[in-house]
Amino acid sequence: MADEKVIAAEKKKLAPKDIWKFVGIGVDVVVTILLLILSIIMIAKIGDKDALATATGFMGMIYYLMANPGVFLGAVVVPLFVLLILNITLTVYYYQKLAQKEKDEAEKAKAASADINKLSDAQKEALKNELLKEMMAKAAMEQAKKEESKEEPKAEPKEEPKDNK
Repeated sequence: MADEKVIAAEKKKLAPKDIWKFVGIGVDVVVTILLLILSIIMIAKIGDKDALATATGFMGMIYYLMANPGVFLGAVVVPLFVLLILNITLTVYYYQKLAQKEKDEAEKAKAASADINKLSDAQKEALKNELLKEMMAKAAMEQAKKEESKEEPKAEPKEEPKDNK
């Protein structure tokens, strides 16, 4: 029982490779959202070119990008297209890998069933008996563990009522 908990805890831990995947996905989402927000703000401010001379800070950057479309193309549009292509490519790769894994598992199951069909009746019966013995032994061990863990509570001595004479 304790071994199963340790194994389950080890399976739940994330490998460093998995952590980097989550970090990469997070960075991708944040950059994409920020670039899209920047593009939407620029579209909303297109008619406001008179404020170009007086704008500073973030709005100054917006007006600068509006005045210089080459910089906008390189700083916003190209990165968005690169992220789009990267996301599509990685999604296709992931689903191909998943389909290959399922195909391999199906082939293993098919091979295992073919091996069982090749066995003679006597071999099948012997295998069945062996598996039955293993299952019975495992069930007996589990039953013994359950009985050990169920300690009967000890009865506390009852106090006798005191007579007030």
